[in-house]
Amino acid sequence: MKKKQRNLIIALIIIAFIAGIIVLNLQGFSNTSSSSKAIDFELPLIDANGLTGSSLRLSDYKGKVILLEFAVEWCPHCQKMTSVIKQINQDFQNKGVVVVTVMLSVNTDVYKTALFIRTYNSNWLHVYDINGEVMNKYGVTATPTYFIIDKNFNIVDKFQGENSYDYIASKLMKYLS
Repeated sequence: MKKKQRNLIIALIIIAFIAGIIVLNLQGFSNTSSSSKAIDFELPLIDANGLTGSSLRLSDYKGKVILLEFAVEWCPHCQKMTSVIKQINQDFQNKGVVVVTVMLSVNTDVYKTALFIRTYNSNWLHVYDINGEVMNKYGVTATPTYFIIDKNFNIVDKFQGENSYDYIASKLMKYLS
């Protein structure tokens, strides 16, 4: 009887492990293997003072490499990544890269989001996804999530979580030539 229970437990652990790998891949924890057209959107710009009254259309940056970040102000990983993204923006903005952060409205508001931008001195482009439409269109399920969009407006890479400057910079360099 104990042998059957032990075999059952081992089988359940193996099934759980395989299911976990499948879920992680479905959620996009691995890089995209082929390119697809980026989904255009227009969202209101937000800065350290709140909504600016202007908007940003992503396709206006076609012809540049776009680092598209999805973040939310209360996410500790997003908070830790601000210094990395700030350095990426500083080092790559004159090389044809534009950084756009889509700030999500999940469990937060415009005021807290503006405070986040102000606190971390985030001096690149931020837009506010009020209804989560863009988040849903891009299939974002965790923050931070990053997409690299090439000069032809194709999504050529996707990655999530905390990453080093070198990791992101090396990915961007591939699409600048």
